[in-house]
Amino acid sequence: MKVLIAAPTSNRHDYVIDEWFECLKKQTFKDFDVLLINTKKDDDYAKKLRGHGARVLENIWDPEKANILVHLANVREQYRKVAVNEGYDYLFNLDTDILLPVDGVEELIGFDKDQVGFVVHVFPKTTYQPPCVFKHGRVMMNQDNPKRNGLGYYSWSWVSKYRGQLKRVYGTGLGVLLVKRKVFLEVPFRTHPTFRFGEDLWYYAEADDKGFESWCYVKRVPHLNANWDEITKEEKSVMRMCFAFGKTDATKAKWVN
Repeated sequence: MKVLIAAPTSNRHDYVIDEWFECLKKQTFKDFDVLLINTKKDDDYAKKLRGHGARVLENIWDPEKANILVHLANVREQYRKVAVNEGYDYLFNLDTDILLPVDGVEELIGFDKDQVGFVVHVFPKTTYQPPCVFKHGRVMMNQDNPKRNGLGYYSWSWVSKYRGQLKRVYGTGLGVLLVKRKVFLEVPFRTHPTFRFGEDLWYYAEADDKGFESWCYVKRVPHLNANWDEITKEEKSVMRMCFAFGKTDATKAKWVN
């Protein structure tokens, strides 16, 4: 059984990368390779990654050519093709700011599901950090609490209720997702160049359309989110959208970044 643990990374993750590797070195399941795609030119950081035993490829982000969501999709597609071409049985997407328990790989493989992930939270250091577990892939509008417009996340009360159980869901966080070969052979990573929607939701929509199941092992693992402020400052393209409902005059609405 061949497992490829793969992720995008950059020196933004330097604060956690040593701890990330330590978690991998302690895994009870040992038969895996690590492939990291470095997205920002930094030879010292790449050297550190290789020093931990990782295979390192480069795919440097140029904000003049692609927004960050397109670039992330391209990077994930780059390592998916490696997993396809080199005959891996599992692709474990494991972002370099998520820390696995020592039996994490073994637990997920043991469930023998099309794809299965742990629970992590969404967003770094905000007042609203829902669990990254999706009921569906639709975009929702919350008129009672506009700050919670967006995606169909389950609640933390749901996580508490089903803690320690395996539950069928629409999707989990792509940053900690174990995927069988039959799935990653058929479902690529991609997004749209102008309609800025996360590559995870494009991925789950296609996986669902093709009949592949998604499962969540309801066990929370640490997510030490990297700060996105530096990236958003570099962004050159911005998607602006207006949502109007009821008798709202859309022509008088303000643009929202």
